[in-house]
Amino acid sequence: WCAAHDRVVRTGSDMGERFLLLNFDRFCEDPEPGMKSLMDFLEFEVTGATFGRLLDLVNRPATIGRYRTRTRLSAAPGDLATLRDLGFEY
Repeated sequence: WCAAHDRVVRTGSDMGERFLLLNFDRFCEDPEPGMKSLMDFLEFEVTGATFGRLLDLVNRPATIGRYRTRTRLSAAPGDLATLRDLGFEY
């Protein structure tokens, strides 16, 4: 998982402004900031009721934050850094 996400971040950095990385957990927990970022990235101007309808489409899966309830596995220092960099409390 960490190796895949490291590669995504590296690839994204090469793409510059053509790449947006959203934290899925954070997006589902509080979709408004992520939706604003996504609409800005796509250069869509969405306001009012339409923006609200978009937010209503975001469903928070029951599995969000599941990693917090699991026994911590040992991880390589680089993997711990990746988890922290991506916004996961580990």
